[in-house]
Amino acid sequence: MLKEFILLTTIIFTTPEKEMTAVISEVYDTKPECVEQIKRHPSIDFAGIISMKVIQTCVESTDD
Repeated sequence: MLKEFILLTTIIFTTPEKEMTAVISEVYDTKPECVEQIKRHPSIDFAGIISMKVIQTCVESTDD
């Protein structure tokens, strides 16, 4: 079994009219590589009526 770590990035973009969600996945060989990418991604902050929330997490996946 080969372990992989997947960085899941969920982006929630909200306007007064609607809410949109996107999920991006990136595969890494080790957990430290995955966690390092979270540190490198910038945080996004909008003031006003438009908001964007970014949620990132590393999950372990095994390839059978």
